Amino acid sequence: MGIFDKFKKKKEVTKEDDVPEIKIQEKEEVTKEPSEPKNISESYGLNEETYVKENTPMHQLWGIYQTETGRNDSFEPLEFIEKIIADAKKKAVESGSDNPNKTEAELIKFIRDIQKQCDTLVTKIKNQKLAAENEDEKNKKAEPCKPVNAEPVLYMTKNKVRLWAMVLPPFFGGEDISYDTLKFRMDSMSVKHGINSKLTDKIISDKLYFKIIQIAEGTEAVNGKNGTVKNLFSTAKKQVNIKEDNHGNVNYKELNMIQSIHKGDTICEITLPTGASDGMTVTGDTIIGREGRYPVVPAGKNTEFNEDKTLLFAKIDGELVFEDNKFHVRNLLTINNDVDNAVGNIDFVGDVLIKGDVREGYTVKADGDIKITGTVEGATVIAGGNLTIDRGMTGGNKGVIEVEGTLKCKYLENCSVYAKEGIEADQIMYSTLSTDENIVVKGKKGSVTGGKLIAGKTIEAVTIGTAANTNLKTEIVLGVIPHMVEQLKGLKQEFEVTEAKLHKTAQDIKYIQGNMEKITPERKELLKKLIFQYQIDDMQYKKLEKEIADMEQMIQSNTEKCGLKCDNVFPIMNINVCGSTYVLDMELKDCRISRKGEKTFISSPMLGEMITF
Repeated sequence: MGIFDKFKKKKEVTKEDDVPEIKIQEKEEVTKEPSEPKNISESYGLNEETYVKENTPMHQLWGIYQTETGRNDSFEPLEFIEKIIADAKKKAVESGSDNPNKTEAELIKFIRDIQKQCDTLVTKIKNQKLAAENEDEKNKKAEPCKPVNAEPVLYMTKNKVRLWAMVLPPFFGGEDISYDTLKFRMDSMSVKHGINSKLTDKIISDKLYFKIIQIAEGTEAVNGKNGTVKNLFSTAKKQVNIKEDNHGNVNYKELNMIQSIHKGDTICEITLPTGASDGMTVTGDTIIGREGRYPVVPAGKNTEFNEDKTLLFAKIDGELVFEDNKFHVRNLLTINNDVDNAVGNIDFVGDVLIKGDVREGYTVKADGDIKITGTVEGATVIAGGNLTIDRGMTGGNKGVIEVEGTLKCKYLENCSVYAKEGIEADQIMYSTLSTDENIVVKGKKGSVTGGKLIAGKTIEAVTIGTAANTNLKTEIVLGVIPHMVEQLKGLKQEFEVTEAKLHKTAQDIKYIQGNMEKITPERKELLKKLIFQYQIDDMQYKKLEKEIADMEQMIQSNTEKCGLKCDNVFPIMNINVCGSTYVLDMELKDCRISRKGEKTFISSPMLGEMITF
């Protein structure tokens, strides 16, 4: 049963000579969830306008033909065409066509053309019959109706890829469809490619009347698909993005408002456009396929493509921003106000400029340099480069600074600081400072009050201690390179573990070798493994031993470069130079501390002779 039969039960009253306007079938009440489509026709169902209903000219003409011939065929005009149209619609949908219904729309147009021809033929037949009846009423001998030969109605789609045919049957003894008639009509339309000879033969041999059949098909051109872009980072404006940890806790300082990116990170993934393939019309003409276009990629400043343009990379470390419909990488992150609950913590891969203060409890971290124009409170500041604070840090015993480069600021108060390449400040109060290089405290005050200063090389200050409080202790440590000390500590710990492991393996080997008379094959295999492991551990032991010796030698060689220079020293100053200690409990002017060999010297015009320790 064809699709048409599904609609036969519902009839519409129309004028006999007009092509009816097809109405959409009323929806049945749905009581169950809709099931998945079972076939192409259901998945890509044809428009109801393609189905020929009763009382239309085509249906009337079919009725006349059935009566005249006595045939009892079912009326299914779409029997040979419905799957072809559904397949074309499906293919268009899957290929992303702008108009997947264009082939179906042309089928509807063809049906309307057929209806007009059927209407003309029905009128002609009725007029002939009516004339014959009138002659009978006048008792005159009626002339026989003139024969009407079978007539093929052909339709070529607009793109000339499909040729459809419907053959109207003969009437009053007319001739059936013939090969010559069909060929003549196709030749007149210049059809010479993709002809389905099996179907054309079947039309003639089986007298397939009232069937819409595709008798020729060319090849559709396949247009290339345009390339696409997948953004791996957000294009939205900066917005708060608070995240919970595994326990459901929320840190409201982690607002995640900054998109940091490293050099070489992928910003966009690009799908390249595909090529086109040409088609051919049923008239033998080539249809040129349209090549896919390369997509518009949001490539901005400091971004670059890979060689085949399938990826967009960051060219530098920095902040990724989306402006003017493009991604840009800025190597300087600028915060135009304070770092507080409106900004949250900062973790950035480039340089950071903060035009304000850093409030207590917040963290500013950058792989590059950091410059802060205001004050740092009890916060944490970590820089992979240099740190400059135009004012200083009021740490409240909570402030922490870690800098791989140099630190420059006005003052440091109640905080803990490590700056690998040196520290420069105007005033230091009750803080712990350490550096592999030099600490310089100069300026209007140039004072160090309390706390602890550790320098791998030198310390230079105007004043250390205070005349107002001679019980205040300030600790000075020279000749100690903090990061080397930490490295040495780690090496020694690893050395101890390796030494213990080596000792245990040696004991196990000695035990097995002491019982060789009763040794089993399993024990013999274990002995081989233990000896091999001992050799590996012994190599590691000797390597660590040499690294420790080299590190100690490096630290020792640095000690002669260390020293202190201070205009005014007030007690009490605890001095530690390369492990040698001394408590200075007197006031000194123009104080100098130096190291030579294994001895440390303190000199001052106020001393009769140098202090040696």
